[in-house]
Amino acid sequence: MSLITALHVTMAGLGKTESQLSVVSSNVTNADKEGYTVKKFQSDYVTANGMTVPTSGTVVGSLDVDLYDTVIESKTKYGYFLPISDFFEQYTGSLGTTDGNNTLSSYMNNLESAISTLETSPSDSSAKVTVVNAADAVSRELNSLSSTVQGMRLEADLEIERSVTTINQLLEELDALNEQIIVLRVNGSSTANSEDERMQAVERLSEYLDITYYINDNNQVKIYTTTGKTLLDSNVHELSHTAVTSVSGTSVYPGSFGGIMINGVDITNSIQSGKLEGLIELRDDLLVKEQDKLDEYAAALTKTINTAFNDGTSYPARAQVTSDLEALTAADVFAGTGIVRIATVDGNGLVQGVTDLDLTTCATIGAVVAAIDGIAGISASLNANGELVMNADNAGEGISMNQMDSSVGAGADSFGMYFGFSNVFTKVGAEYIEVCDYLKSSPESLASSLLDNDPALAVGDTGLVAGNGSAVTAVSAALTGNVSFSAAGGFSAQSTSLSNYANKIVAHVANASENANKESDTAKNLYEGLKTTMENATGVNIDEETAKMVELESQYGASAVILSKLQELFDTLINAVR
Repeated sequence: MSLITALHVTMAGLGKTESQLSVVSSNVTNADKEGYTVKKFQSDYVTANGMTVPTSGTVVGSLDVDLYDTVIESKTKYGYFLPISDFFEQYTGSLGTTDGNNTLSSYMNNLESAISTLETSPSDSSAKVTVVNAADAVSRELNSLSSTVQGMRLEADLEIERSVTTINQLLEELDALNEQIIVLRVNGSSTANSEDERMQAVERLSEYLDITYYINDNNQVKIYTTTGKTLLDSNVHELSHTAVTSVSGTSVYPGSFGGIMINGVDITNSIQSGKLEGLIELRDDLLVKEQDKLDEYAAALTKTINTAFNDGTSYPARAQVTSDLEALTAADVFAGTGIVRIATVDGNGLVQGVTDLDLTTCATIGAVVAAIDGIAGISASLNANGELVMNADNAGEGISMNQMDSSVGAGADSFGMYFGFSNVFTKVGAEYIEVCDYLKSSPESLASSLLDNDPALAVGDTGLVAGNGSAVTAVSAALTGNVSFSAAGGFSAQSTSLSNYANKIVAHVANASENANKESDTAKNLYEGLKTTMENATGVNIDEETAKMVELESQYGASAVILSKLQELFDTLINAVR
C-alpha cells in the first residue's frame, strides 16, 4: 500500500469516526427529548484498487412505522374516552350521592317530610310555608341539574371548536415539515430529525380524530380520515366548526348545532373515534339522555303533585282562582264528563253558595266560562293570557272546589287538574319547572283542605273544616307511592317512587362515571405501555451510546496515531529526497 493510499484511507476513517461521534453525541444530548429516535451514521463506500473506503454518509433514524401505528391507534382510543370520563366526573359531583344532604333525593325527602307534617296540621300556615319552600327547593335543584347538563353540552360544543382549531394547526405543522423535508433532501442533509417531529405531530393529531396516513416515495406524509376524507395531501384541507353561544334541552344536531365541515361537506357523523367523537357523543347522546331522565322525573313529579293537590282546595278559600293553563280561547273544544262542585265559602268555611256543574253541558271553553260566570257569587272570564279566572263577587268570600267525578280530556284529568287551578308546579321540563307564583306570594293558598262532597250540602253548612287533613293524606300517599315513568334516557318504563327514581338517576351517573374512568384508564395504560415499548425499541439507550462513544474515541485516537506516523514517514521521505 502506498503512503498516499494509506493517508487517504486513514483520513476517510477519521472523517467517518468524527461523523459517528457527532451522531452519538447528539443522541446522548437528545435522549430525554420526546419523540426523538436514536440516530445512526450510515456510510457510503467506494471500492478502488481492491480497497473499500468510506466516502460520505447519511444520518438515519430508527423509526418503526408499524409500531408507531399501534401507538397512534391507542392514542385515538384514549382521546375518545378522556372527555367522556372528565364530563361524567363533573356531573357526578353536581348530582352528589344517594345519601348526600344537597341532592335531588335529599330535597325530595324534605318535601315528603314537610307534607307529612302538614298532614297532621293541614291549616298550619307555617307548615304550608315549609311545603312550598321544600317544593321550591326540588324545582330549583332540577333547574340547577338541567343547567349543569346544558352547560356541559355547551362546553362540549366549544371544545369541539377548540379541537378543530388544534387539528388545523397540526395539519399546518405537518405541511410545513413536509416542505422542510423536501428542502433537506435537495440539500443532501439528513431528514431524520424532521421525520421524528413529523411523526410526533401525527401522533398528536390522532388524539383528536381517527386518521390513516402513508408516506409516499418523496417522503411526504398524506393524512386522511378513516372514512376517506382528505386532510393533507399537497395542501391542507382545514376543518371548520362554529360553536353556539347557548344551549337548551331543545338544542339538537343537526339544526341548533352546526356540523364539522371539510371542503363544504359535513363530516360530523363520519368521525368514528378520538376526542372529537367523544365530545360529539357527549353533546348529542350521553348528556341528552341525562336531560331526558331529568325531564321525565320533572314530568312525573309535576303530574303526581299537581293531580293530588288539585283534588283539594285551600283553607281559607282564595278570592281569586286562576288556571295554570294558558292560551285558551272561547272557541276551544272542551270534552268533559261528570260533575264538579264549585262553592263560595266565608272565612270560617261556611257555604255561601254551591253548584254541581254538569260538564257534559259544556262543549267549548266559552261554555265553561259562561257556566261558571252564571253561578251566583262568582264572576268568570278569560284574561289577556288566555287563563280562566274566577273571582268571588262578595268581600270576605272565597272559591272552593270538589272535583267529584269530573273527567276532562284524553288524560281523564279532574276538572281542577285540567285547568291547573291548584297546581303546585308550573312549566314543562326540568329546565323550567318552578313553584306557581300564587304559592310563592301566598303559601297559605296551598290546597290542603277538602270541600265537603255531601249531596245535601247547602248554603249555611260547613263546607270546609280547618283540621281536615284527608286531602294532604292523599297527597302524601301519592308522593310516596309508586308512580308510572315512561322510558327515558336509557331507563326503561317503570313504576317506582319519586325518591327511588331520583336515587336511580344518581346511581346510574355514578356507575357511568366509574365505567368511563375505568375505560379511560385502560386506554391510557395501553397507550402509555405501547409508547414505552416503542421508545425502548427506537429511543436512546444512554449506556449503549456511552459505550459507543468510548469505542469511537479509541478508534479516533488510533487513527490519529496512524496519521501521525504517516506524517513522520512523509517527512522522512521528503528529507531523503532532499
